Amino acid sequence: MNTNMKRTIAILNALGILAGIFSVLFLVAFFYIGNELEGGYYLGSFFTSLVVIILSFGFAKIIELLYEIQERLDKYKIKQD
Repeated sequence: MNTNMKRTIAILNALGILAGIFSVLFLVAFFYIGNELEGGYYLGSFFTSLVVIILSFGFAKIIELLYEIQERLDKYKIKQD
């Protein structure tokens, strides 16, 4: 795996971890504020962070799987030649 792809996967995983930390902070802020008007903002930010977590870890895994498929196809192509 080349360094550019490793770096992309690492950045996506770091983004997922950072979004996880923010989601916990937004949830704590929502419960601290209560049912005031600003609480809706923090609840929305919590769910948005959850979506970012799912997408970033998912895209990192998809990139890994696509690279593995590419490696196997290259090996298969070399065998065929």
